[in-house]
Amino acid sequence: MSESAPPNGTARSFEVGARLLILRQVRGISQRELARRASITNANLSMIEQGRVSPSITTLEKILVALDLSLPEFFTVTTEVTPDIFSHDSLHLIKRGGSEYRLLPSGDAGAPHFVQQTLPPGVAVSGTWLGRRTWISGLVQNGLLSLWLDNGRSELRPGDAFRFHLQRPHKFANETEAPVVLVLQLVADDL
Repeated sequence: MSESAPPNGTARSFEVGARLLILRQVRGISQRELARRASITNANLSMIEQGRVSPSITTLEKILVALDLSLPEFFTVTTEVTPDIFSHDSLHLIKRGGSEYRLLPSGDAGAPHFVQQTLPPGVAVSGTWLGRRTWISGLVQNGLLSLWLDNGRSELRPGDAFRFHLQRPHKFANETEAPVVLVLQLVADDL
């Protein structure tokens, strides 16, 4: 199958070029960089994104590999770029182990999840309830967090951050008199 111009005057139910453009922009990749990664010319990619030519399956697969997407994902993934807005009251509140978590409502499978965690004074928790096939990244917003990771202890202050896989032994603790507030991002493994 070769690249060909779409018929004039016909509407396509699925705009391949427009979807590729949005996915490239969402990932923050320049057109030139994506073309390089896909081993195609920048001019060819430009014409595809503009809808002036339709890519062959081979060319589309090269572009999708460069975007880290499979063919089925490409045809099912949402390209919605307007973020949903969540008020504080719409966040799910979970209280567990003396700690309070506010989570975004469920979203697309595979999407990262953000959590605000508040550790009252004297509370220590491990993240085992979050699942073991997950990466966690966090940023300390307020307070002084004690983090045990692989039996080593670190103190993190506001603005300090961390990232590790939840399979590693860990514990979060607030050993102070003031609450500790964290913003966490959870990303599931592809295992």
